Amino acid sequence: MKKPLLPIIAILSLSTVPMLAQERGEFTFSSTAVSAYMFRGEKSGGPSFQPTLEYAKGPLTLGVFASFPLDKKWSDTEYPEIDFYGSYEISVVPDVFSVTSGFSVYSYPTAKKEEGWYKAYYEPYVKLGYRFHEALFSFTVYYDLTQNGAIYEVGAEYSIPVKPLGTELELSAFMGKLSLSNVEAYASPKVGQSGNYMQAGVSAPYEITEKSKITAGIYFARGCDNNYKYKYVIPAPGDPSVYTLVKVKEPNPNAVERVFFSASYSYTF
Repeated sequence: MKKPLLPIIAILSLSTVPMLAQERGEFTFSSTAVSAYMFRGEKSGGPSFQPTLEYAKGPLTLGVFASFPLDKKWSDTEYPEIDFYGSYEISVVPDVFSVTSGFSVYSYPTAKKEEGWYKAYYEPYVKLGYRFHEALFSFTVYYDLTQNGAIYEVGAEYSIPVKPLGTELELSAFMGKLSLSNVEAYASPKVGQSGNYMQAGVSAPYEITEKSKITAGIYFARGCDNNYKYKYVIPAPGDPSVYTLVKVKEPNPNAVERVFFSASYSYTF
């Protein structure tokens, strides 16, 4: 019963090709400052500068994101981050239901492998989106090819117009669960990680011109039940065929609660 799904998705994808060829693509450059860099409930850094360059043409989106620490004493690492991402959205039911497939490559060019870092993390994903009136709901499954594990995430977005101020309040919230089996490079034994996270916030964009705007936001992020896990063997004295398997679970110190702020400027051309 599930076999017809792939042909249907393929037909929907092919049907968007002529439309994609006719549409004009747009670039958007944005520069963002955040008071703390939180990612999936983990403190990835303190105050940071995060520029983004994104290209969008119809259902296709490609972009580059970077994050640079502004104050190294608040950061867990001094390594800058440069990410590449892309996605393609298929509108199954226009303005109601969509399927998006995409990828992200998180890279840390100056990171040191001897400290347990990978140079890059590769993560494809599939996202289901459902719109009900002004609310957008989503369910996303990511798979980290580097750390060998899945991340499941549900989210919701809702906008409230504020006409007297010429803006709107953009509400967003998401929560997720991750389960990874190889989070530390060259570790022996291998180190796994599991945990939950959530984030909720509100932002307010304000158009300066038709192609430029500023946005301010405040968010609350929380990581919980986040632990590193590994196993090792203790052989019995004089008889290596007899051993004890020890399972270790250590709390992730970077999984924290944090309120943070963001301010950004974007320009589309």
